[in-house]
Amino acid sequence: IAQDPHAFHQGPTHSFLFAVAAGLLAGFAFRGQLGLRIGSVVFVATVLSHHVLDILTGPSPGLVRSPGLPLLWPFSTEKIYAPFTLFPGILHMTLGELVSWHDMAALTFEVSAFIPITVLLYRWNANMHANRENCPV
Repeated sequence: IAQDPHAFHQGPTHSFLFAVAAGLLAGFAFRGQLGLRIGSVVFVATVLSHHVLDILTGPSPGLVRSPGLPLLWPFSTEKIYAPFTLFPGILHMTLGELVSWHDMAALTFEVSAFIPITVLLYRWNANMHANRENCPV
């Protein structure tokens, strides 16, 4: 067992190949509700959005290079970096770090950033459904 908790988490699970494989598997699992094609696209996009957010996460927001991710694994283990970070990283080497004030502040920062986006997407979706119901086709 590796001593570095990031050895697997920040490795193969944060690659394009993993995103596609996990997305196809989830799409297959939810094919009855969403259809295979739509479900797969939604789940691949969800995993890829996590990768994008991880690339934009670092020690502190600002002009600090991100730790990077091996997005091209298994073809390359070289990490792809962002030249800046938008989100403070979560500390999770120990339980004490996981429940620290630093992590509470980082979580609050992320939730605050994504609540407006979530509300806008919800309203857009509700508006799209309302327009479809009012369409006389």
